[in-house]
Amino acid sequence: MLDKEEKKKLFDELSKQKRIISEIRSRLNKVDEEKESWFSKRNKYNKDISNLVKELRSSKTKRDSMTKQVRSSKETRDKLNEEIKKKVDEIKNLNKERRDVIKKFKIRIDPSKIKFEIDSIERKIETEGMPFSEEQKLMKIIKEKKKLYNETKVVSNIFEKIDAIEEEVKRMREKADKAHKNIQSTASESQERHEELIECSKEISDLRKLGDEANTRFNALREEFSKINEELKSKLLEMNRIREKIDEAKTDERKDKSSRQRTTLEQKEREIRERMAKGGKLTTQDLLVLQGLDK
Repeated sequence: MLDKEEKKKLFDELSKQKRIISEIRSRLNKVDEEKESWFSKRNKYNKDISNLVKELRSSKTKRDSMTKQVRSSKETRDKLNEEIKKKVDEIKNLNKERRDVIKKFKIRIDPSKIKFEIDSIERKIETEGMPFSEEQKLMKIIKEKKKLYNETKVVSNIFEKIDAIEEEVKRMREKADKAHKNIQSTASESQERHEELIECSKEISDLRKLGDEANTRFNALREEFSKINEELKSKLLEMNRIREKIDEAKTDERKDKSSRQRTTLEQKEREIRERMAKGGKLTTQDLLVLQGLDK
């Protein structure tokens, strides 16, 4: 059985272990809170990265589509410009042919101009009311101009070919201009998408660095949490051993006290029975002693 000094040491040690355990629990809770904070940050960074990667893929798909569109428009424009160049060369050749014909047949008046004048006079006769004599004069002029026109018809055909080709060139240039504008517009938008991709990639790279840092901090704190938790378990076991010793000491004290009480009661019983044998009377206290022994 422990003496007072030994019991005092046990209780002092128990109080000390309680303080140590309280301090360890405080550290454990603090590390756990910080650990969970970094865990949440890491998860947030990973989620943000995932969303940005989806956005990056979508933007890349759109940019690639625009790049293909620009390439297709350039091919269309270049093909049209090549065709225009051929048509312009064809016009140049026709103009040379026209000059040669004019020189050969000594034509001084543009056939297209004659045709225009014939058409104008005919419209005038059809739409305007005029004296017969005036109409006759105009019909005579038409006849002379038609004769002149027929004489220059050889060059007129060349003019018609030139006009037709020039009209075709005009339409082709409009298409080429439209394709060029489409190239500029799409290329500009594609460049914007490309710049967005670069910015998005940089943001993902920055987030990955932050995510790696958060993961490193989380793992370090998780390891620290595990060490402190093991320390806490060890101290709790140590405190439990001290409590067991205190409980054993208390049990021993109760047993000792009970044994001493039993010895005292047995001594009193012997005295009571001796008194009874001599014819002595029993007191209330004597009866209580006997009842205690029965129990």
